[in-house]
Amino acid sequence: MGGIAGTGFVLVWIIAALLPGAGPRADGKATTYHNYLIAHQHFLVAQAWLYALAAALVLIFAVSVRWVLRKSGDGSYFSELFLAGSAAVAGLLVVAMAMQAAVAQRAEGLTAEVAYTVGVHFVGVLLGLLGFILAATAFAYAFCVFAYGALPRWTAYLAVLSFVVDLIATAGVFFRAGPFCLEGGFSAWAPALSLVLWYLGTSIAMLRTPRSREVQSQR
Repeated sequence: MGGIAGTGFVLVWIIAALLPGAGPRADGKATTYHNYLIAHQHFLVAQAWLYALAAALVLIFAVSVRWVLRKSGDGSYFSELFLAGSAAVAGLLVVAMAMQAAVAQRAEGLTAEVAYTVGVHFVGVLLGLLGFILAATAFAYAFCVFAYGALPRWTAYLAVLSFVVDLIATAGVFFRAGPFCLEGGFSAWAPALSLVLWYLGTSIAMLRTPRSREVQSQR
């Protein structure tokens, strides 16, 4: 189930990411994002709905991975950390997408500054600082795999990549414009892409793991 949920998350994320089309230029101007919210209103609401669906799939995925990581009793602390962190990420993602959908639906009646601050910048800050929690889950996963071999080691390297990118991207809160700001190319897309690669790799590894081995790890 975990491998299927993880793969489903990746597919839903790709659809959601591509749905609104190219984003606005990260120039830090409220009017730029306000116009984008108005022009892409329905797509942004649909995107928020899809990301909320992806959050539910993350929970299913995380519970399954947690059982596998608990294969060794010594890794129980980090497996619980992975599950708790994943649950926090899923919950905060839903909060961010609820804010995006609400502002997008009412963008025409809001001033540019309010629409940008609440519907874009707040969402960006929330998702940016979420990188610390994602980094914690990546560290927990990588530790369990490297130390106890619960899953193939190459999936742990994907988690390490996500760990590094997530921490770097949190610095986006210090930039107002450009590729490293929260709405810019790197801070907006690099953490998401590294997470998708990690989850996809782990899902594939779980699907290739014999069911009897997964059941044994849950006992």
